[in-house]
This record gives sequence, C-alpha cells and structure tokens, in this order.
Amino acid sequence: MRILFAVLLVAVLATQASAQDFRTGLDAYDRGDFAAALKEWRPLAEQGDARAQFNLGVILFNGQGLPHDPVEAVEWYRAAADQGYGPAQDKLAFMYETGQGLLQNYVQAYKWSTLAIRHGVDVRKTRDVLAAKMTPEQIAEADRVVVAWRPRLAENAPEPTSDADVQAASTTRSTEQVRKAQRQLNALGFNVGPTDGVAGPRTRAAVSDYQKHRKLPVTGVLDEDLFAQLAAGKTDDKPVEREEQIAKREPEESISSSKPVPEAEPPPVRAQDCDRLAAHPSDPFLPADVTGVAFEDIDADRAIEACELALALNAGDMRHQLQLARSLHKAERLDEAVAYYQQAGLQGHPLAQKSLGFAYANGLGVTRDYAKSAQWHLMAADQGDSDAQRNLGYLYAGGQGVDRDIVQAHMWYNIAAAHGSAGAAKNRDVLAGRMTDSQIAEAERRALAWFDQRRESTGSR
Repeated sequence: MRILFAVLLVAVLATQASAQDFRTGLDAYDRGDFAAALKEWRPLAEQGDARAQFNLGVILFNGQGLPHDPVEAVEWYRAAADQGYGPAQDKLAFMYETGQGLLQNYVQAYKWSTLAIRHGVDVRKTRDVLAAKMTPEQIAEADRVVVAWRPRLAENAPEPTSDADVQAASTTRSTEQVRKAQRQLNALGFNVGPTDGVAGPRTRAAVSDYQKHRKLPVTGVLDEDLFAQLAAGKTDDKPVEREEQIAKREPEESISSSKPVPEAEPPPVRAQDCDRLAAHPSDPFLPADVTGVAFEDIDADRAIEACELALALNAGDMRHQLQLARSLHKAERLDEAVAYYQQAGLQGHPLAQKSLGFAYANGLGVTRDYAKSAQWHLMAADQGDSDAQRNLGYLYAGGQGVDRDIVQAHMWYNIAAAHGSAGAAKNRDVLAGRMTDSQIAEAERRALAWFDQRRESTGSR
C-alpha cells in the first residue's frame, strides 16, 4: 500500500509540475518571450501534453521565435488532435481546408471540424462554409471516418487543472475579432492571406504596412488601438495596389539604395563576417550558430568585402557564393550578382536557383528568358523550395517558358500550398474553377506522386 501511495504521489506531483510549467510558458508567451515559452512547452509536448503540443503548432505556424513552418505545425496539431483536443482539431481542419503543411483534403477538413465541435469548439458556421464546397459523397465519407475515429491517449499527458491552464496561445485575442481585422485589412489592400483568425507573420506584416501607410507607430501588433481604428470606419480608403505576379517581382525583396550613415567608423571586416553580414535566414546549409540577415538589412559594402575574403580562403563554397550574390544584388551590381547566383545554383543551392529563376523572369542582370526561369525554378522546386513551386504554377498556368498546362500548374500550386507558400492556395483554387473534375483529380494524383517520390529519395517518412 505504501508503494502504491508513493507512485500516486509522484504522479500527482508530476501533474502539478506540468501545470506549473505550462502556466510559466503561457505567461512568457503573453509577454512576447517566445523562446522562454518554447523552453517550457517543448518538453511537455514531447511527453504528450496536448495543450503544449497545440501551442507549439501555433508558434511554428505564426513564426514566433522559430521560422514559419506549417509542415511541423501540422505534426504538433495532429498530435494534440489525435488525443481529442478540440482547438487542435479545429486548426488541423483549417490546414486541410487550405492545404498548408499538407495537401488540401476537404474530407479530412470536414472530419476534424466535426470532431472539434464534439470537443467543445463551436465552428459550425465554418464547417457549413466548407460543406458548401463539397459533394454529398465527400460529406458522407467524412461522416464515416468521424464515426470510426477514436482518441489516442498519450502516456504521461497531464489533465488540465483549471480553466486558466487550458488557455491556448492562439486565443490571446478572440479568433473572430482577428478574422474581422484581417478582412478589413484585406479590403484595404494590406494582404493578410487567409482570414483564419490567427495573427501570424503575414498578418503582422500587413498590420505594419497599414501602420506605415497611416503614419502610425509601427508595432505589427493586433491590439485594441488597431481594432478601434479599423472599427471606426478606416476601411473606406482607396485600397493599396499590390502586384503579385512573378513577372513584376525581383529575385528577392525590393532593393533599397538608401544606406544608413554610421555614427562611428566600423571595425575592419574579416572573412568570417560573411555569414554574419549576408547569410540568408532560410539557407539550409547555415551553421547552427548563424541566424542570417534579411535582404533589406544587408550592409552591402561591408558584406561584399567580407564575402570576397571568405571565397578567397575557400573558393567554390556555394554558401559564400550565395552570400556574395545577395550582397552584390543589394548593391544593385546585378550582372555580378547573377554570376555568383549561377555558381551556387550549378552546385545545387536551392536559394540561388530560385533567385536565378526570378532574375530570368524579370530580366535582372540577364536578358529576360522565361524558359530559363522555368528551368531554374524547377531545380529549386524539386528540392522543396515553396516559392519556386508557386512560381512554377504561375509559369505553367500562363504558358510562359513552358507549354501551358493547367494540370501541372495546379499540381505545383498544391505542392507549394502544402509547404506554406503565401498565395499558392488561393491561386490553386482560382485555377480549379477553370478545370474539370478529372483534371483536378489528375493534378492531385501528380502532387501525391511528387511527395511519395521525394520521401523515397530522401528516406523520410
């Protein structure tokens, strides 16, 4: 009996500790310290705590303290949803409906929405909108899989001890309140993407653009002041014009020729400064201790000097070639930038390949050539670059550089959307409106085959 009591006492203490750690993480999240929140939540999530799993998904999807990663977000949402956690089931339904982090699947979206409703999340209106897009056969299939579903109970998953403990990170603001603000921002031309009720990186960027446009303090935060401004009728302005087509875009973000004047003479650069001054934040080949720098923040002159020194010591290194190309691009020395993008691209660097695709599409440093743009984009797309995948969809849809093929365009838009590419899901759905059911089915079959082939080639599950 003593042994049994001791075991029960350990279990109770572990549950109390987990609840305390979860609350500590939630407090950190609320004050914007996402690294501290992750430190508390990740061990709980790995132990099977559905609340922490869901919150990890939110952080990964929002890009808060970690890169925006819809694929891994789906994995954590699913882990929590499989245990019957309603908020995670709702988010997983959204990911299936929009095709983010996985391939679009209305049957699965309807299934998870129905389960979320059963577990206390009122998304009936959202599910009704989804049902309007589905055939009766799809709805019947979804109902069947709902009946067959059973929760998976994780070992060591603590039960919430109070209403406060189950407060999830994404509910800091009312989902409907955020959705309303997103709709208003979209109406003004500040593109937030899907109006999903999640204040992710695209929404925060749109808020920042709105604040700059109105000459307000730029915070990027959906706070009470912003809600009040939008609610006070600020949506009657002329929408901001935005151009989404690849043919009008540059290899990376818009080049700014303005350079801040340093207050003091900076120290001389060294070869090892190339990473610090010019590394791409999304470069898969970066060392673990290098975070990268946004294109607009590159100090071109110093970065060029450092990266030239780095290549002098290690000629042919494709990472440093990419970094020198970015630096030259920022300095608007486009002919030289393209040469280094090509050196890195020929060695297989996907970011350099994508940048070359942009360059050939726009005639930046090279003669405009859509066929070559498609070739470079295909190289990057086959390595999983979502921007290149989306742009291939655009090229196939318009027959630029390739034969016009709406099935192939749908396939690439679908794959890009699954990898979280902004705008790919919308483009796919618009294109689907001009396709037959058999064409859509063939495009989805090709997308699935692409993922299967990629899993086989990489050995991933």
